[in-house]
Amino acid sequence: MKVELEEFRAEATHLKNHQSTIRRLEERNRQLEQLKNTKEVVEIKQRNQNTLDLFKDRDIYGPSQLQTANEDTEN
Repeated sequence: MKVELEEFRAEATHLKNHQSTIRRLEERNRQLEQLKNTKEVVEIKQRNQNTLDLFKDRDIYGPSQLQTANEDTEN
């Protein structure tokens, strides 16, 4: 009976260690997924900023280019 109790306790300890390991791995997985999502958001923001800069440049230079083109066609 004493041996069975010791085996049971050893198995319980073993299972607790497994559960602890699983929790640590799940937490690390969540951290990595959050990091991946953060990197994706940063990349999207950078692309959006580049697009916005491009549109701003077009707004600045577009009218003058259009005026130059109109003047060229009139001459």
